[in-house]
Amino acid sequence: LSVYLRLLRQCPGDALALSMAIDLSFATGQQWVAFEAATICYAYWQDRRQLLSGYTIGASWIAVGLAAGGRFAAAEALVQQSNSFASSVIDLEGCGGIAAWAMALVLDHEGRVAEGISTLKGYDGVRRFEAAALLQSDSRLMGYGGRWALDREGQFKREESGILPTSSFASSPAVRRGRNILR
Repeated sequence: LSVYLRLLRQCPGDALALSMAIDLSFATGQQWVAFEAATICYAYWQDRRQLLSGYTIGASWIAVGLAAGGRFAAAEALVQQSNSFASSVIDLEGCGGIAAWAMALVLDHEGRVAEGISTLKGYDGVRRFEAAALLQSDSRLMGYGGRWALDREGQFKREESGILPTSSFASSPAVRRGRNILR
């Protein structure tokens, strides 16, 4: 992970390094790295959003990283900005699944169960699932959907499941540094 972070400091526009850093940070349980990667790349992608053909995928990965670091409002705003940008151009990057994952992190943390379920069902939800095949984010979305369905029925107890909210990473050094970048 440290190699990807060094690479992103040298070239913050490297979408592959950004996606690998964030995905591997979740796979290894080090979500603070996802947040650090997002804060490294945030300004670069925002400054060039009209110029970069892959803006929607970069913004979606950054939103996942921001959500991992507890910056839920910023992550949600970035997903909405990315989705509106994608609908105004032909979205060849297929960022829908990654953007849906970022929104799932936000909605799950904030306990917005009904909104989460409606995000993943119907025509729009199917489109998000189809675009989610990258690095098994479709499995992640199914996990959120299943948990939300149980939560809606009152059968899911977060305390008993061992699932910790992502805000527990707020004390990491990367999160403290990132707060200043995103203000």
